[in-house]
Formats: sequence, structure tokens, C-alpha cells
Amino acid sequence: MNKTMCPLVWVDGEMRSYKEAFIPPATHSLHYGTSVYEGIRFYNTEKGPALFRLGDHLRRLEHSAKAMEMALPFSEDTLTKAVCGLVRASGYEEGYVRPIVFLGEGLGLTEEVETHVAIMVLPWGKTSETPLALKTVKVNKVQTPERAKVGGAYFQSYYECRRAKAEGFDDVLFVTTPHRLVTETSVGNFFCVRVGGLVYPENPLIFPGITRGTILDLARVLEIPVYQEKLYATLMGGWFEVFITGTAREVTAIEKIDHTVFDVHKTTLRLKSLYTRVVHGQEPEFVSWLTYV
Repeated sequence: MNKTMCPLVWVDGEMRSYKEAFIPPATHSLHYGTSVYEGIRFYNTEKGPALFRLGDHLRRLEHSAKAMEMALPFSEDTLTKAVCGLVRASGYEEGYVRPIVFLGEGLGLTEEVETHVAIMVLPWGKTSETPLALKTVKVNKVQTPERAKVGGAYFQSYYECRRAKAEGFDDVLFVTTPHRLVTETSVGNFFCVRVGGLVYPENPLIFPGITRGTILDLARVLEIPVYQEKLYATLMGGWFEVFITGTAREVTAIEKIDHTVFDVHKTTLRLKSLYTRVVHGQEPEFVSWLTYV
């Protein structure tokens, strides 16, 4: 257990201590990766802690569970109350919420087992401002049903990221074989800035991140032209700026991909600045994205 993690968790409708939330060794999801989950941030605002796009995350959790043919035993309203109650109980002004839906005891691959839901909270400080270095990896990522956010699918990200970090990189950029089409990083979506505006990859393999969608909306507010098209890693010399998005990393600049170096210019900084104001409740136009606890 992370020593700073909230000592309380919500499991199957009850608040209990973290140490009591024991998972049996025969848990199906532990062996076969049959879990779905979300990562949700909450931020300090003038009105207290506020969860960012909580409803969108919980609806995606429900979608993922349905895609995996897992019966989610709690409604969105129940899960909303559970998340808010747990954040209040944590006492954290800012943090990260991880709801997970998983299958219980049963080692038969296709046997019917009970579905469980757990929610935990941990504190989360300010995201690092340091630009990252990416290593391209020519791998066709594992596809999940209806682009569900499935825990087992991240083994690939774990493995490739560990290898990249051993070589001095911060993360990986997955590109398809054989055409080297850009998809995404280990846990984030990809953007580049070039002549004409902001571009994000057109590729059915890409996970449609909630933060990605947020940035697309904010770019339009800032009147930044936005295009979706096929991006080839072999043509990255024409990109002026590169950044990635995700719940954990928010908007993070990329300084290098393999041996190609990029500058952090105004487009990335403008989007990051607006995003920061939005999540902290400083932009009235977007308060509907916040759930105050």
C-alpha cells in the first residue's frame, strides 16, 4: 500500500479500511486481466475539491464493463455518491480516484463469477512541468472490445515502458506495423502542432481519452484550427510541437521522440494554461465539467 493513500476504500457498497479490502488469490481478474477501470482527478477550487468530468468517467466505466460482459451492480448515481463520499472522507484537497470493476473468485476462464466494484483515493500533487522524451515502438497494440478500458490490455504498455525507461526515455509512442502510423503513448493520447494548426491521429486503434476530448473542445474555444488525419512517424520532422494528454499527465509537452527534438511553443502552453484554469474552476463556461464534493 502507498503510505499516503487514503486508509478507506469503498467496496461493493460499503466503506471499509484499506487493509480489510482483501482480494483472494483465486480472483479471476488477477489471473486473466478481466477488470475495467477509470482514473479520475479532483482539484482544489474556491468551492473546495471538485472532480473533473466525473460523469463522463463513470459512463465510460459502465461502457467498458458492458463491453466485457460484466454486470455492473451499481448505478451511476450510486457510484457518484460513493466517489464523492470517499473524497470527502480522505480529506485531500487534490487527488486521484481509481474505480475498478473486477471478477471475483474463479479460475475457470469462462465460468460465471461474481462482479465486484472497488474505489480508492490517493493524493496527487502538481503534474511535472518537465517535457518528456518518447521512444517509438513498432507494435500493434492489443485491441479491446468496443475500445473498453480493460486492465489486462495494459501489459503491453507496462512491458514496453519498462524497456524504454532502461534506455533513458520517459515513455513510449506506439506506431503501427508496417506503416508506422502514430497511435498513442503507454497511457495517453498524442497531439502535434504543425503548419495549419493542431493535429491528432486518425486511427481506429486509438483509445478516445476524455482529456483528449477536453483539449479538442478547448482548442476550438481558443480558435486553434484542429485536424484529424493519419500521422506517420517517418514525417515527424515537420512537427513544430508535440504534447500528450491524459488524466494523470494532463497536458504534457514532449521534447524528443527518438532523436528528433521539439520546442515547447505557445500552442501547447496556451492549451495547458486554459486546461489548468478549467479544472480549478476558474472558467465559468466549463463549470458543468466539475462535480463539487
